[in-house]
Amino acid sequence: MSRKGQKLYLQLRSVAAKRSVAQNTFNSIVGMKSEGTSDTSLVSGGPPLTRSFLAAAFKQLMPTGTPDAEIYAIIGENPSYYAQLEVLSKKIYQNPDFFSGLYDKPANIARKSTAMKAIDLMLDRVLYESELRQEMLLSVLLSSYSRDNYRTANKEIVNTQRARD
Repeated sequence: MSRKGQKLYLQLRSVAAKRSVAQNTFNSIVGMKSEGTSDTSLVSGGPPLTRSFLAAAFKQLMPTGTPDAEIYAIIGENPSYYAQLEVLSKKIYQNPDFFSGLYDKPANIARKSTAMKAIDLMLDRVLYESELRQEMLLSVLLSSYSRDNYRTANKEIVNTQRARD
């Protein structure tokens, strides 16, 4: 392979790597915002799906006697991952009955405390992954911006070394 061909090949790989970073970030965000599965496959004997599972978890955290219609109205039809996180991390705490239910029994307090810690861990993980994606994109962007400065500095170093020799 010629020297010029090698340079072109490396440039192609560089562009492909940058495109891959952007595409993976985009795909990750789209995946979290996409609709969840519908509960229609429950009728056909499939596994429990997003809405039913989330409603069951939500019902455990809500005060006893909360109607299913109210829970399904909060959750929505096909909740995305972002919607699920929003329901678990915000909507529960907006209901004053949630806090009054904490004073119910010590076992209830321990159960809800454990669920709240699990939700907190989920949010921390999502934030961490988002920060990693942001850091990765920023490093690719900075690398692209500094490429011309690097090439100029590299040429100056090579010219200085040649002048010494």
